[in-house]
Amino acid sequence: MRSKEEAHDYRYFPDPDLVPVTLSEEFLNGIRKSLPELPDKKKHRFVADLKLTEYDAGVLVAEAALATYFEDSVKAAGPDTAKPVCNWITNELLGRLNAVNKTITESPVSPKQLAGLLALVQKGTISGKVAKDVFTEMFDNGGEAEAIAEMPKAVAEYKAGKETAIGSLVGLIMKKSKGKANPQLTRQFLAQKLS
Repeated sequence: MRSKEEAHDYRYFPDPDLVPVTLSEEFLNGIRKSLPELPDKKKHRFVADLKLTEYDAGVLVAEAALATYFEDSVKAAGPDTAKPVCNWITNELLGRLNAVNKTITESPVSPKQLAGLLALVQKGTISGKVAKDVFTEMFDNGGEAEAIAEMPKAVAEYKAGKETAIGSLVGLIMKKSKGKANPQLTRQFLAQKLS
């Protein structure tokens, strides 16, 4: 293809109005430093530092907001939870978001809330099956326990040391869930949330 440039009938000539541009190495380094971490580099870091598989890391870096959600969750839960966090995001959260046509930025469950749920599973406080039920409740009802916002007096009493005050919060959640919530699990979740 380049041989055409030299051919007499091609009529190619360089534009005389363009001046040569010479960029200093200092300028180029400044530009490189100002760039965000690119997906390939982030993927390599996820595999090397967090021990994710190539496939999982590829799924997470496919979208910048998803990678940020994952990193925020891992930061809140601890680096040793990277694989479970990845599994919950790719299997549970993305599946539910796709079902309701929402993106990760519209998730009703924040990274910190997901990390809190996984902490309960890691400690053995709740089982994986119960965690899925809790996650469903968090996803459907906005991630937070509405009772906490609606009953500030009970929250204040509980934080002041009156352990029985949590009962009224559990009662309100049972009422809102029409008896579907597990009272013991609800009590544990509220205690963890308020501590």
